[in-house]
Amino acid sequence: MGRVRLIAWMLSLALSPVAGHAVAPGSLDAFIRKQAGLPESPPHWVVVFLSSRCPCSTSHEPRIREIAAKYQSQGFQFIGVNANADENADESSEHFKASALGFPVLIDRKGEWLSHFPAMKTPHVFVVSSKGGKLLYQGGVDDSVSAVNAKRIHLTEALDDLVQGREVRVPMARSLGCHIKR
Repeated sequence: MGRVRLIAWMLSLALSPVAGHAVAPGSLDAFIRKQAGLPESPPHWVVVFLSSRCPCSTSHEPRIREIAAKYQSQGFQFIGVNANADENADESSEHFKASALGFPVLIDRKGEWLSHFPAMKTPHVFVVSSKGGKLLYQGGVDDSVSAVNAKRIHLTEALDDLVQGREVRVPMARSLGCHIKR
């Protein structure tokens, strides 16, 4: 079983957009704004795929809330997406309302977001420049399935690089968590 997961992870990396390249040139910014109901674009989008049932995803909610609170005032618009076909939309909406993440979490049962972002697990994060749809970071929030055990916070490192005007030094990190059911 472990070998199959390793192969699936390696394939996901091979098929994923490469950081520094456009995810979906021209249309990504408009897609996000329309789906999120936002009139204008921030300098950067932070799209976080989440699950209301995955223990890994739920353990990261406090950390994601803290990161969003710190960086939203610095030009990063966070958008959560729950795209798990096997999760009840009403239960998911209630879960994320109670989680009070500080940003909208959209329920996507049609898989529209997954056609733009190759998320495979929750939580899986994509940081995208709104100018041209350039993918700047993709991967996990940190290096652990349980946020309290993390030694390295990948998302914070990537956002710090961008705030300081640098290219993201580690543009891709492994996303750990539960598979998204399509």
